[in-house]
Amino acid sequence: MACIWWLLVVEQGNKWIHIIEYGVLPENVDDYNAIYEADIFRQYCFCVHGAVLLLGGNDIGPRTTLQVAFGAFQMLMGCIINANIFGELAVVASNLNKTAL
Repeated sequence: MACIWWLLVVEQGNKWIHIIEYGVLPENVDDYNAIYEADIFRQYCFCVHGAVLLLGGNDIGPRTTLQVAFGAFQMLMGCIINANIFGELAVVASNLNKTAL
């Protein structure tokens, strides 16, 4: 998901600003491109962080319509994954309860 997000952002003209960097923005936000000039490891770490935030249901500050759509899709996938995990845990807990009786 992180790699897809990065490709989506780069294809749309480097408009995304990572949520960690909101506090250090210059006056002209459109000229801000620190993440795009960073090394590949830092770019990847920021995108993985954003992907984990989206899967957990948090926002990462999309700036274009396609980014909003992809973010919504990723949040939906995160909700499905979380529901699956909690459902499986409920089944395991109920089976443990039956075994204890």
